[in-house]
This record gives sequence, C-alpha cells and structure tokens, in this order.
Amino acid sequence: MDNEIIGAAKVFSATIDFGKDKTIEELEKFYPSIGKRLFYFLPIAFGWIVLHRLGMTEFPTSIEFRNCKVVANEDELFMRCLKTANIAMSENYKSICLDDFDKVLNYGAEGKIASQLFQEGKSASGAKFSPPIVDDNL
Repeated sequence: MDNEIIGAAKVFSATIDFGKDKTIEELEKFYPSIGKRLFYFLPIAFGWIVLHRLGMTEFPTSIEFRNCKVVANEDELFMRCLKTANIAMSENYKSICLDDFDKVLNYGAEGKIASQLFQEGKSASGAKFSPPIVDDNL
C-alpha cells in the first residue's frame, strides 16, 4: 500500500471544503514536489477505478493541462493513485476510509458520473469519454 497516496487522500478530504487553493496549499506542505499534481490526479484516478468496476474498459490515454499533456499510463504518480484507489476498494476501505474516498472521488467529474451510475444501479459498460482537460498549469 502506498502510504504517501493514502496520506494525500486524507489531506485532500480534510481540506477540500475550504476550497481548491487551500487544498493545494496543504498538499504542497506535506508533499512539496507533488502536491498540486496529487490534487488533480487523485479525483481522476479514483473516478477511473470506480468506472472500471462499473464496466468501463476504455479510458483516455492522457490528461491535458494548459501547459502540458500527461500520458496517464506513463506517469508514475498517476499510476500510484490508480493502484491505491483500486486496493482501497478491494480491501473494503481499510486503508482509506469510505468518507475520505468518497470526498476525493466526488470532487472530479469522472467520480460524479461514477457515483451517479452506482446510485442508479447502472453500468458503465461501453462508455467512453474524452481526456480530462484541466484549466490550470501543472
């Protein structure tokens, strides 16, 4: 289990109600070189994992920012976020409590879609979406 990603999810959950800037500030305090990337990667990764469990099999290959494009499966931090989200769900939220997981998940568009599908008992099978576009520099 990736303790750095687990800790970041907890920081995200504890601060997101105070806004984006405060959450990034806190993540950067605890994870100086990767805090901002964690802010964006965590919700996308958590959303992708839930959508995958709901049957989605094709995912975008990149995440686009104003100043760069991140190739998702080549970015070590993003892959760590995906793996941690998957393990957290597999072990029934022992490492990341359900409330924290849910706050991270529902911050991103993918997570909101996944939550809605889950609540309605629907599948994501056959679903496709465009690469996430983040209106910020990374």
